[in-house]
Amino acid sequence: MGSLVRYDFDGSVARITMNDGNFSRATVLAEVFPPAGAVEAGFLDRVVEAAEFDQELATVLAGIAQLDMTAHAATKLRVRKQALTSIHEAIQLEAASYAA
Repeated sequence: MGSLVRYDFDGSVARITMNDGNFSRATVLAEVFPPAGAVEAGFLDRVVEAAEFDQELATVLAGIAQLDMTAHAATKLRVRKQALTSIHEAIQLEAASYAA
């Protein structure tokens, strides 16, 4: 992030995956994480070599294709409800600040 976090939009997105310590380091201290540290911090799910990217992508997509999409979507909404509400509110505040 490294910049002013307006109305906690960026913060709401980051809170979905980051623990409190790493969230604070990233937002308050504007810490930049190297690839392996970004995985540990929750910014990234994984890091792969460029030569392995296409195969890793195909593997991940094949796994996703096996999911029951109705159950997946419902679970995602239920688990992320608080974060999505926070993001929606931040977007509304951001839009209102431009309208003023």
